[in-house]
Amino acid sequence: MTNMKNVRILFFASGILAFLTSLFLLYNYHLMQVEDQYGDLQQVYFDGESGDVIVNNTNGKTGILLFEKGLVFVVSGSEKKELNEWFGRQAYNGYYLFVYRNKSLPDIKSLSANQLAHELQRKQVSLVVRIDSR
Repeated sequence: MTNMKNVRILFFASGILAFLTSLFLLYNYHLMQVEDQYGDLQQVYFDGESGDVIVNNTNGKTGILLFEKGLVFVVSGSEKKELNEWFGRQAYNGYYLFVYRNKSLPDIKSLSANQLAHELQRKQVSLVVRIDSR
């Protein structure tokens, strides 16, 4: 009787261990996919939200982040591009970007990079991500 009870406990414990190991492996697989997809830009994936403003400080372009189905898109004007595609060939020289989150401005989408920096000082927007890999 005691032997059967020990076998049940052993099976239960090994089942829980197998489940936790599977969760750990799946989570690490997800992290590796994000690293492969975004590389230096993975901080935007983890810390950014839909509606945040991204500023490419190398060329002054701005856009709005949009998260859909596990991917990050940038909406700039009438075009919608995947994050890596939005940077284009310039990405080979490294990234210099800021991501801002709106606190109380009614129309953050129309602000330029300089205006966003000014609003950051006035505490109307918050700096969420800063990447400088040049």
